[in-house]
Amino acid sequence: MRVLKNHLRQFDKYRKAKMCRLEGVLHRLIRHKSYCEPNILSKDQVERILIVRNNKRIGNMLFLLPFLRQVRDVFPDAHLTLMLRDESQAELFANLGVDEFCFSRLSFRNIFKTLRLVRDLRQQPFDVIFAPNDSAEDAALTALIPARNKISRDTLNRNEAYTHVFPYQGEKKHAALASLYLLPAAGFPLAPIDHSIEFCAKEKAFGEQEVDKIQSDQTENALLIAYFRGARGAKLLPDSYWDSLLDRFEQKVDKPIQWVEVLSPDIPEPLRSDIDTFSSPNLRLLASYLTQVDAFICCDTGPLHLADSANVKCIGLYNRTCTTTFGLLSDPSVCVKNIETFDVKQTLQQVGALA
Repeated sequence: MRVLKNHLRQFDKYRKAKMCRLEGVLHRLIRHKSYCEPNILSKDQVERILIVRNNKRIGNMLFLLPFLRQVRDVFPDAHLTLMLRDESQAELFANLGVDEFCFSRLSFRNIFKTLRLVRDLRQQPFDVIFAPNDSAEDAALTALIPARNKISRDTLNRNEAYTHVFPYQGEKKHAALASLYLLPAAGFPLAPIDHSIEFCAKEKAFGEQEVDKIQSDQTENALLIAYFRGARGAKLLPDSYWDSLLDRFEQKVDKPIQWVEVLSPDIPEPLRSDIDTFSSPNLRLLASYLTQVDAFICCDTGPLHLADSANVKCIGLYNRTCTTTFGLLSDPSVCVKNIETFDVKQTLQQVGALA
């Protein structure tokens, strides 16, 4: 099944590459431009904002957090609507001042639901639409929805969907920070950058209570380390690697270790039968749980970036992807590239799990 999924992803990339030349023509045909204005609105003129982000990957959605927080800080009194792909993604952005969520449900099967959403959004124009990541889907939806300003990146074949586009000319940045330049480029100031999710008191208490259940007098002085074995495509590491990695930690670290394996629909069974496990379909509760561990080990995948957004002490295993673009933002998390030979004790010291 994983092999089939990887082949489908490669085909989808090929399809998108061939179709991109037609995007500009499409946007000219479908764009709603009745309310578009040539000048960028001032901060005081902005009362209704739509942020568009359609993607099904957890990590990619979490990378929207800094931009969303910036928009809320810059426009504290504006009505802020956030368009996501699916309802399940809204929980990631709870408690961050979003006034309204809407969901594109982008797929061929749900095309009529998407069109109904566009119809509803056309009833009252927005002052500003931000499409910070400028995917093909985001560009098409932005073109269809009325707004006085439509702001995004300067991207070949997609600029027709917007009223204002800005090129990025600086050095390569993290995917979560790469779109922030759009705000000062449009004349709006940046506030201090924050990439974190926001827990409520009940969610904070959940993590503490769940960890208390597995700790005892015998494990009170042990390091509590969680790990997740899942990943997509070539980033997936074999069970033999994980088994060897756990052995290395136990051999090199002087303190006893209490392991917790995070399970998921893709990883339903633990690596070792004598290890505690945790799973939750609620991503916020999973993040709350991870805030209570001494360290969390994971490949570059959704749960790693979820933990990073909760300021968990993360050890990210980067066997394929670029740490500049997809690395960890929280301090003192560590991105490990030499996954076979890294010093496990030193890494635990770097994240603050060991003195």
